[in-house]
Amino acid sequence: MRILGITMFLFFALVKTISAQSELVIKALKQKFPSAVNINWVKDYDYYKTSYNWKANFNLKDKKASAVFTLDGHWLESQMEITFSEIGVEEVRSAIKKDYPCCEIISVIIHNSLFIGTWYDIKAKCENKESESSYDSNGWPFPPRM
Repeated sequence: MRILGITMFLFFALVKTISAQSELVIKALKQKFPSAVNINWVKDYDYYKTSYNWKANFNLKDKKASAVFTLDGHWLESQMEITFSEIGVEEVRSAIKKDYPCCEIISVIIHNSLFIGTWYDIKAKCENKESESSYDSNGWPFPPRM
């Protein structure tokens, strides 16, 4: 009977800890993205599937976005679909125009990372061929090509 009591206590303590972490993560999302709607939380596992963070997929001003937070609510990274005209850095727009003259820009995704900074993923269609590339916030290819 005593083992059952200890087991129940540990179970409820664990549930309370998980709930507290979830509240921290939800609060962190609302602070960083106050206008986020249609939020869907998923576990974002590391490469070896030994640990995880929380990833929120959501809409922000009618655009798809996502953000990753640690279990205790610290922001790690986010990304959002934007249009070419919403790229706020002239060097990035110029680099894309130079690399893809006369091409249709199909999609632009802006990434922000605590550790890496900002970069843009571009998908373009030139004639009947689709191409993808990435640029850092200075308009240089990302990751840098050696």
